[in-house]
Amino acid sequence: RGNKMAQEEEKIALIESGNPAKEGDAPIQGKKGMFVSYRMGVAVGLLWIGSIGYVARTGVDPLELTNDDAASTVKGNTLSMFKRTHLSINSIKEGIWLKRVFGLGDAMDEYWTKSTGMNSLDTNFGNDPDAQWEEEAMAGHGHDDMEICAARSIFTWNDIGLSNIYNWHEFQGSQTPTGDLGADYWWNLIYEMNTETTDDSTSQWNVFLHKGSHMYVKDLSKHMDVFVADAIPHLTRRYVSVADGQTMYVVFVPNQYNGNVLALHGKDVSKTEHKLNFVELEDEACTMAVSVPYSTVLLDKWYDDLYVLTDNEEGLPKPIPVADSQPTFDIDEVETYFDTIDIESYETRTDLRVVSDSCSIYTINMATQFQTPYQVRFVYTPNARNFDVVGEMNKYIDAEVRKTTSFNDGYSRWLDEHWGFTIRNGVSLDQFRYTLEDAGTPYHAHVTEIIDGNAAGSLWAWGVSGMAIEWHGTFDYSTFHDPIGGVDFCTPDTVF
Repeated sequence: RGNKMAQEEEKIALIESGNPAKEGDAPIQGKKGMFVSYRMGVAVGLLWIGSIGYVARTGVDPLELTNDDAASTVKGNTLSMFKRTHLSINSIKEGIWLKRVFGLGDAMDEYWTKSTGMNSLDTNFGNDPDAQWEEEAMAGHGHDDMEICAARSIFTWNDIGLSNIYNWHEFQGSQTPTGDLGADYWWNLIYEMNTETTDDSTSQWNVFLHKGSHMYVKDLSKHMDVFVADAIPHLTRRYVSVADGQTMYVVFVPNQYNGNVLALHGKDVSKTEHKLNFVELEDEACTMAVSVPYSTVLLDKWYDDLYVLTDNEEGLPKPIPVADSQPTFDIDEVETYFDTIDIESYETRTDLRVVSDSCSIYTINMATQFQTPYQVRFVYTPNARNFDVVGEMNKYIDAEVRKTTSFNDGYSRWLDEHWGFTIRNGVSLDQFRYTLEDAGTPYHAHVTEIIDGNAAGSLWAWGVSGMAIEWHGTFDYSTFHDPIGGVDFCTPDTVF
């Protein structure tokens, strides 16, 4: 056993040094139609990102993005990512799963009862659930047969100074329209594709593995213990970081409740039995589209000195969010859309990087609520499996949103799947509405809070390539008329 362990440790050292090593083990098979992780029979030749030969049409070469440069992209007026909301088909079950499997901490669960909107809000936190609402919400996502009309699980990240928060919302509505093919149809389809094995064990990549959130934790071993013990479908890969050239490890875990993937990145996998299962990332995935955009020095600094982090009952360290990604069928449409709304006027740098004919990435370099960099990206990988389905789904959802939502009127459940951007350059939502209207973007305005006597709220808006955006800011009532009204989760158009 000692010789075998020594051989395994030598093999890991070769992998991390970038020297070739052979991996001839057979795939570890999960249930039919699912993957767990794979040891692929291929040579491990780690490719230095500089040899890819991409063309940067705008912006900075990521290899030139030093720690100081990455931090300098964040200005006082930069758009910030204040939350991520997922359209969930079972938000309470999902919250329990995310807490146990990923260590995201306690969720605050919220329920809205029918016909009375926000006045019916019932909030429970941690281990004090409302049994009646929890049982009903976890039973499914029906409509008129439910006493509640919406439920939500909220996860929160705080900075050490408690100056601000970043939220994850898992939201399960029931009254707003989706069309004949609802979220349950599309999310189930994506989950099946993301967990499907192929005959070619050297290429398990599916295009929808790019739909998700990227998080960082220093060591992936404790999370891997849970994934393996509970037979949770996952895909393990390693790559060379585009930020600092260091070998990184990433595990992709498909989420059956919201159609997304959580990509958990780390600089180490300390347990040998897990580390050996991390194989080289497929070409179809595109390293630049997967890599965390910041160096491990910077990530560790945020991990150690910025975020309030805890371990859950399983001892899982809480990961920190660093990026979000969305697959696209048309990268030019994405660039045109954000050019039309002039997103760079908000001191927010965008880049369209053409890596090759089979990979392009459009990035929006934003801030977090804590004034550190945050990146959202649209990924174009036409050689990836199921690429055509991206186009079919986005075309369907776009049409359904526009059927039921116009300028400050109506709503679609598909708007619940969104990024939350805070406008911080003094432009009011009363002014910003015309930016959306000029771009032909449906939206609905609602007040969410009163701060120092001023109305704050959001424009829940459609976006591009299947992703909606909630634009958060203040109202000055120069074009909107008071009262704008809050959100009623119990009506089809969200109006009281």
